[in-house]
Amino acid sequence: MESQKQRKKLKIDENHLVFIDSDTSKESIIECGEAYIVKNFFTNHYPDNGELEKALNYIEYELTDHKELKSNNELLSTDNYLLAEVLDVQETKVVERDDVELAFDKYIDCSNGEPEHMLGIKYSLEKLTTIILVRSVMYYLGFTEIEIVK
Repeated sequence: MESQKQRKKLKIDENHLVFIDSDTSKESIIECGEAYIVKNFFTNHYPDNGELEKALNYIEYELTDHKELKSNNELLSTDNYLLAEVLDVQETKVVERDDVELAFDKYIDCSNGEPEHMLGIKYSLEKLTTIILVRSVMYYLGFTEIEIVK
């Protein structure tokens, strides 16, 4: 039952990912926020594959270096408005990792030249970076769901 799961809160700020443990309120901070990734890895509004790969490698390294953040069957939770827009969430909802992966693929495809209207998205560099970060957190830390709080 979802309401019984422990929660790990994720905040994405300009320069950091902040993880907050629901039991202890302990914060773990990683230098890997949305603006940080854009500033350090992307030179264009539509990053090319090389830029995307470098950003993804950096994010993977930073996340996997923090073993204490691995999911312990917790529910990842966030109130990030950009993620809610990317996933078209209108009210608090739990979203499966497969849905995050699908959105990730669409934003990567758009960055690689596929027209956004053909993909059914409203592209922005900030949205691309947000879905990259969230997908990476879920994938590398083993979260199967994320609760988007509205």
